Amino acid sequence: MTTDFWAVTGATGYLGRALCADLAASSIPSRGLARGGAEIAGDIRDREAVRALVRGASVVVHLAAYVHRRRGSERECWSVNVDGTQNVINAVAEESPNAFIVFASTASVYRRSEAPLDELAPCRPATPYGRSKLEAEQRLLGRVREGVVHGCVLRPAMIFGPGAPGNLARLAAMVRRGWAIEIARGAQRKSIVPVAHAVAAIRAVAARQAACNGEIFNVAGETLTIHEIIAALAASRAAKPHVISLPRWLIAPVSRVGSVQTYSTSAVLRGEKLSSMAGLDAPKNVREALARSV
Repeated sequence: MTTDFWAVTGATGYLGRALCADLAASSIPSRGLARGGAEIAGDIRDREAVRALVRGASVVVHLAAYVHRRRGSERECWSVNVDGTQNVINAVAEESPNAFIVFASTASVYRRSEAPLDELAPCRPATPYGRSKLEAEQRLLGRVREGVVHGCVLRPAMIFGPGAPGNLARLAAMVRRGWAIEIARGAQRKSIVPVAHAVAAIRAVAARQAACNGEIFNVAGETLTIHEIIAALAASRAAKPHVISLPRWLIAPVSRVGSVQTYSTSAVLRGEKLSSMAGLDAPKNVREALARSV
């Protein structure tokens, strides 16, 4: 039986591909679980597939999630994000009880706030996705406190990089087309994380398991305004995009729409805990990375 390898759920997702490539470059054996392609093909809700994935693993990185879907079922979201996480917890407890679980959650578990949020900030998720991830966090940390499994939770800010999905990618697509929209002059502040830094965060907590066991860590990246993000996305382009600034009152009727809400509100994380406990400093050259992502 192969032992001392990393098991990765969501291995064909954006962060999963980046992590597996990084592990391969470091000569760290890994195997992945994903629908439609990976060493083990299967759904995170498939108990036997998950058991096969984690059997003998030393580190289990749980990245599989129901996310970035404009239309979808709240029930399916809960099924993947909560029931799937419970499958991972159960499988590790039964097959590899000494493995360390790194669970990628989300900053969406926090309440909306203009102030920077640390890991002790209140959690009041406003979306089904955020609520499901918070429940999954609580299930994992509950079993860690009971001594059944070992692991920690990462709450990354908005992850970006070439080919990344999500709201930042939609903003980059606008820039490529030669225009962009900002609300209230783009003064909203966002913590953003290069995908390489998100991978480094996973590696960092896995390297300090004793210190990180049972902990929650923000992966904060760097904070920029929406206006600064647009400028950075456009920095490498010969023709600068035409930026349209809309007043806040104009978008009020649709302000609850996910992408509009992202561009019209601030979301700032504090990342000192990850630095102090896992030894991972803030990323450098984030603006240059944004330009390359386009």
